[in-house]
Amino acid sequence: MLNKTQFTLLTALAVLSLCLMLANMILYGGNRTVQTEVRARAQYIQQSLQLQAVYNALLRNLAQLSMKNNDTEIRDLLASHGITFNANAKPGQASPGRAKAPQSKKGAGQ
Repeated sequence: MLNKTQFTLLTALAVLSLCLMLANMILYGGNRTVQTEVRARAQYIQQSLQLQAVYNALLRNLAQLSMKNNDTEIRDLLASHGITFNANAKPGQASPGRAKAPQSKKGAGQ
């Protein structure tokens, strides 16, 4: 049979193995959660890239409509989201672009 030292050593190794197994299970579960989040983010980015052409066409048409009708509400709406365009450009060159974030107008009478 085992003497007291051997029994204590084997018991300690069994407890250590159990602790390592529990730690592995916890880390595995956490890793799966993170992988799911990363996969969802990657899917969102991929879908956003596919919609980029639609968004650009929509912004271009809004800018052209604003220029054509001299609609300040649409121009202000686009500017509030940081999108500016050149009203003096030729019709083929009217493409809106991203600008720096506009200054907030809050505080003065609001």
